[in-house]
Amino acid sequence: MAGTTRVTLVLPEDLWEETQTLIPRGKRSRFVAEALEAAIRKERNLLQLVKLNALHERMPPPDPNAPTTAELINQMWDERDEQIAGNS
Repeated sequence: MAGTTRVTLVLPEDLWEETQTLIPRGKRSRFVAEALEAAIRKERNLLQLVKLNALHERMPPPDPNAPTTAELINQMWDERDEQIAGNS
């Protein structure tokens, strides 16, 4: 963490009591910071997923007559082999 900022949080009483029971004094700030970082990462990932889904919905349906990736690669290899054979 770069700098630190003191904040006041309002938590459910039972959550705070369990935190005090499980997390030793002096390690709680780090614990909360790491939990927030993980939650923020998860939220960012969810937002990116929403954006990707929105892009996917805007895409036109695939052309059933379009060649597959494997077919395109095979075509490129065939063209390369023809070029190599022609240069010999």
